[in-house]
Amino acid sequence: SLWEANMELLGKEPAFDIRGTSHDKIYARNSAMPSSYIDAKAKTVNCFIAEGSEIFGTVKNSIVSTGCYIGEGATVENSVLMPGTVIETGAIVRHAILGENSRVCANAVVGGTFAPGETKQISVTQKNAIVPASSVLFPGEML
Repeated sequence: SLWEANMELLGKEPAFDIRGTSHDKIYARNSAMPSSYIDAKAKTVNCFIAEGSEIFGTVKNSIVSTGCYIGEGATVENSVLMPGTVIETGAIVRHAILGENSRVCANAVVGGTFAPGETKQISVTQKNAIVPASSVLFPGEML
């Protein structure tokens, strides 16, 4: 799945080396953006944060594409954020793939956590989707 493929980019020795080897070159669409800003109060653990992003909340085990915004008190875990995604203050995103320019409004919840051995269900949003403030997109749901 897309989620599993992106998660292979993370870790000390990722299964897929995004930098390539001396014999391989990896080309990607790249818009010139300023470097990312990670606030002093933000927390990032085992994540890839592309240029142009602003991080004020917590990001763990996730891929954050170009130009994303994660607000203060927001949490993103085990997820993939496509370019331009906005996670507003206090929102929680777990086990999700959020489409390009998606918005998770303040205090909304996307996805969830899973008990050991329980099947993980990934929540997915389409391009330009909006998850309204204080609403819930349950594990496995699509918007």
